[in-house]
Amino acid sequence: MKIQNYLYLFIALAVGFCCGIWFGVEQVYVEVETIPSKTTFDIISLVSSILSTVCAFVTTFLAIYLFQKWRYQQNESNLIQLRNNIISDAIALNRSFNGFLVRYYMYEKENKVDELIAEISNANLELISKLTLYYSLKIEHFPSEENLQSYIMKKTDDGFDELKSLLEVIRVTLGLRYMGLLEGKPGFLTYKKLETELIGEEFDAIIGHLFNSLGSINISELQKEVSRLTNVAIVDISNLNRGK
Repeated sequence: MKIQNYLYLFIALAVGFCCGIWFGVEQVYVEVETIPSKTTFDIISLVSSILSTVCAFVTTFLAIYLFQKWRYQQNESNLIQLRNNIISDAIALNRSFNGFLVRYYMYEKENKVDELIAEISNANLELISKLTLYYSLKIEHFPSEENLQSYIMKKTDDGFDELKSLLEVIRVTLGLRYMGLLEGKPGFLTYKKLETELIGEEFDAIIGHLFNSLGSINISELQKEVSRLTNVAIVDISNLNRGK
């Protein structure tokens, strides 16, 4: 419950208490010879009481306003810091994935691919965790029929679309590796299954144009595209921090 609601309830309780005293106490009438008149002191006291009450209400609402403004500024500061961390993690992920592409063929021959997978998986999970935390702070409510992870990966033109494209490329690449459908060749990386049901329409829309008829993609071309996605993502997120 918001603090304003607590204040309203307190005011209602106070008014109800005063009304209860006024109507609940038995009134006794006493005959007097003259009706007493209010003195100047009584009037000043009444006005002072009213002004004190008004000042108390104004001070309370001002405190509420300042608190909400401070909370908003603090939340924005946290989001800016998170966006900076996301940029750093995106750069680290780009570096890891480029290393994965360059060394994959050699490491595959030496049965050391797991080392590459562990490195890029850690960088990938680090970035996704920061992105999840960011949306957890940014979004107050999301559709109940969706989980947070699937919701945040949707492209909504919020400055993170290119970053999500980068994550999609890495997700599919690692997924096919786990399924044994990725093969390294000198200068090329072969995706053995390119059916839409397996790789998804999103992946095909991002880098589908880079594949040849054999399902292979030139590693240098893939590196360029991944670097482009990373650089655009950095610019977009930086613009968010600058309020653009």
